[in-house]
Amino acid sequence: MTGVAVSVVVAVHNVDRYLSRCLDSVCEQTHADLEILLVDDGSTDNTGLLCDEYASLDPRITVIHEPHAGVSAARNAGLRRARAPYVAFLDGDDWADPGWIAGLLQRAELAGADVVLTGYHVDFVDAAGKLRRTETRRPEPQSVEPAVATPDFGPQLVNFVGYAWNKLYRRSVLVEGNHEFPEGLDSVEDMVFNADVLAACEHVVVTDDAYVHYVQRPIPTLGNVFRPDQLRLRLMALDGLTSLARSWGLAEVDVCDLRASRGATALRVTLRSTATTRSLSFSAKASQLSETLRDGEVQAFLDELWSHGQLGRTNRLIVRLLRGGHVRTVLAALRLGSSGGLR
Repeated sequence: MTGVAVSVVVAVHNVDRYLSRCLDSVCEQTHADLEILLVDDGSTDNTGLLCDEYASLDPRITVIHEPHAGVSAARNAGLRRARAPYVAFLDGDDWADPGWIAGLLQRAELAGADVVLTGYHVDFVDAAGKLRRTETRRPEPQSVEPAVATPDFGPQLVNFVGYAWNKLYRRSVLVEGNHEFPEGLDSVEDMVFNADVLAACEHVVVTDDAYVHYVQRPIPTLGNVFRPDQLRLRLMALDGLTSLARSWGLAEVDVCDLRASRGATALRVTLRSTATTRSLSFSAKASQLSETLRDGEVQAFLDELWSHGQLGRTNRLIVRLLRGGHVRTVLAALRLGSSGGLR
């Protein structure tokens, strides 16, 4: 398999503090037949210069300088330039073990897979960049062939679907299906992309290997800060996941359970971040949440949760209050810690 090339697309934006470790980890892969596409998404720090410096030292590297348009547009620019039979993605502030590409490629070639899906390492670092701990998360291995049998679409798989950097993609699947990342989104873009791609695959290999180090720094993300559109974004991801589950033949009763479980989580996180944010007054929080709840899709989502009927007494009360527009009551209860949220 040494003659099989892989295109590695690295989209970068203002990550000069972390980029050397990322690029060193790519350049030092044990599988050396790589096309490395660095897409500089309009960086205003030294990221672009650092990309050019690496390109001058390694002929496998091509740098694409683009106006700032977000990670989806940057990845798409790299994907359009990719020419190898397989494509992998890596973020500029993460890094990978030396056997990353070799391990993925071996799995793909032996199984004839369209996509290889793996686990990953989560590196938790402090504000100074010092590693505090690492958690390794691994899915249950399985061979997914929807035309042959319904896959095990439980949490052990669902929790690994929504990333681009823990997968190896057969490029022909992406090209023939015109699959691109949804431009304009700065969150959940991986889930939306993967829902479409995986639904088009005849064979997906899920392995408990783990290569990429997903670095978690004390910076704002969708999961830890308030943003007005976060519930809509999470519901967009949920819709993608639902579509994939149905395309893979999951029974409708299980699809409903999946939507209720994941949807409850989305609502819980949204309520918690809204209630605890320090950037808004209580009245502003109530106003923002009320505006969110007036959205037709959000109203339909609350109706769906209500009809599922397995949320528990406290959680059903929260949904009932939200459906009735009693947002101040819910926010006050969450602020006082009198509710554990949806489960």
